[in-house]
Amino acid sequence: MAAQAGSRWWYFIAGVIVLPIIWFVLFFIVLSILFTGVGVISAEFISILYNALALIGVILFLLVLIFPIAIYQDQKHIQKGGSTWKSNTILYILGGIFGIGVPLLQQFIAIMYLYKRNECGVPL
Repeated sequence: MAAQAGSRWWYFIAGVIVLPIIWFVLFFIVLSILFTGVGVISAEFISILYNALALIGVILFLLVLIFPIAIYQDQKHIQKGGSTWKSNTILYILGGIFGIGVPLLQQFIAIMYLYKRNECGVPL
């Protein structure tokens, strides 16, 4: 029996995967503009890019802190829905907590979690 759709906690888990990619792309755009010395780019545009980097960085920092909570809440919703998926929630949560200090660990865990969640028939 598949779990009912309705949990939106997986959005936070997916955000841990997507936002770093967006941040790094924007970061390299800013670096390339600064190092190539493109003269047609106004100072206001550069300021907007800096502010976007800072905003995405703050959101990403908050997502990294919320990640273990999001996994717990998503697992709780999945178990309530009657899914047969029996994942080891404690390991995912511990990995999320340790991932706060280890680069790319949370992204790896998030990819594994969402893959297993989808593979077991739990709708996204």
